[in-house]
Amino acid sequence: MTSSGLMDIVEISPHMNAEEYVEILEEVLKPSARQIYPEEQYPIIKIAQDNSAVHTSRMVQAWFEANPDFEQLPWPAKSPDLNPIENVWAKMIESWIAGELRTKEALRNHVHQVWDELTLRPNYTENLVTSMPRRLQLVIQNDGFWIPEDVGDIRKRGRLPAA
Repeated sequence: MTSSGLMDIVEISPHMNAEEYVEILEEVLKPSARQIYPEEQYPIIKIAQDNSAVHTSRMVQAWFEANPDFEQLPWPAKSPDLNPIENVWAKMIESWIAGELRTKEALRNHVHQVWDELTLRPNYTENLVTSMPRRLQLVIQNDGFWIPEDVGDIRKRGRLPAA
């Protein structure tokens, strides 16, 4: 996803490895991002990704070194509440109908349907991305602990474990 919208969704294997991820970076992310953000206007594209072993692998780090126009943002460990894409996944979970047939095909169809619906919502991803300063402030106010789901008054909610 970008602040300009959702890109193509990519189905990954259940146990994605670094090689598969590099393939996605090279064959999907890079051309899609450059279509949205031409190099003449955006010489550097900043990428937010979590600290999964795949993302931090030597092979992936070598890809970023070979593609200096794609810069990794430093990302704190165990911080899904800061990652805007988690809001997209939450929408998918929230809209899953209880009792609905739970097959791989049903899940695949549901994910694509919600993804397609979200692409039609104006400013959806832009709002997620521009909410980052607010999210960071909430983490600071919560002494580095997770942002509660309902970000109401954090002081009333108490601390949430960061694990």
